[in-house]
Amino acid sequence: MTAVDGSPRERIVTAAHGLFLAGGYLGTTMGEIATEAGVSLLEVFDVVGSKAGALAAVVDEAVVGDAEPVALLDRAWVAGLGSMSTEEALRSVVANLAEATERASPVHEVVASAASDPEVGALLSVLHAQRVETCARLAELVAPSPTVVDLLADQLYAVVGPECFHLLVVRRGWSRRRWERWAEQGLTAALAAT
Repeated sequence: MTAVDGSPRERIVTAAHGLFLAGGYLGTTMGEIATEAGVSLLEVFDVVGSKAGALAAVVDEAVVGDAEPVALLDRAWVAGLGSMSTEEALRSVVANLAEATERASPVHEVVASAASDPEVGALLSVLHAQRVETCARLAELVAPSPTVVDLLADQLYAVVGPECFHLLVVRRGWSRRRWERWAEQGLTAALAAT
């Protein structure tokens, strides 16, 4: 089905998202993305630059949940963390990261499975670096003291990331809510023990 609603960028990213999930990165062509989006091939290249650029755009939208050009760390929920207790802020961080991870996990699998492609491998490295930075910034906002910021950042990176989500939710059949509660309880206990 050809995408007909939204701006060309929205249609291109929506088309690429569906095609990458259905056929993988290697099994999807830029021509298929153009056809599905109802735009010319030249327009796809103008908007996303390359197939890896299309995949990066799909990841970005999956993480934040919309097409708005607002980074995760610039979202309203992050700004509100400063007015919360440590427990409330940690709960908010885990809930929001869990939601983002649930949306992005299938796309992350596409990226990981195609990482032998040099452009996708570079994208995977960038995504990991962005996740490290995001977790570090969130830990700075939540940690009860500066001495636990690095520990909390690493725990957020590991526990509320797509790899852990995939293992427990996809492979072991946990619900998203169970995984989220488990992550929150573990992170709360770890902070209390420091």
